Amino acid sequence: MMAAGCGESPRPVVSNGAALFRENGCATCHGARGRGDGPSARGTAIHPRNLSDRNSYRNGASAEAIARTIAGGIRNADGSGMPAFAHIPADERRAIAEFIVTLQRRAGVPPALREAGETPALLRKDKS
Repeated sequence: MMAAGCGESPRPVVSNGAALFRENGCATCHGARGRGDGPSARGTAIHPRNLSDRNSYRNGASAEAIARTIAGGIRNADGSGMPAFAHIPADERRAIAEFIVTLQRRAGVPPALREAGETPALLRKDKS
């Protein structure tokens, strides 16, 4: 169902994305809260990405970028990385990505500014 006046369908339900995150094994590596501390991450030399740190994303931290990364995976020069999950339907990848976005944090940035994508000058690393 399309929202009146909108070109896109409504955002997937985040709770559905959370369930899909668990069902597709994402939490096995990334942990239930996305901190890279899942059960299979213990004892490995290369740790899974901490999804709560939006500065740790290689391919971008937006829902669109995350959904693309889920589909294509990540391959590091040493052969490690995250496998591609292109077999997950696009709408489910998007729901997972929307859930992952809710895990992101920027220390010290109020939620209203975080949602608007703004960081006050005093909190920016470059202070510009």
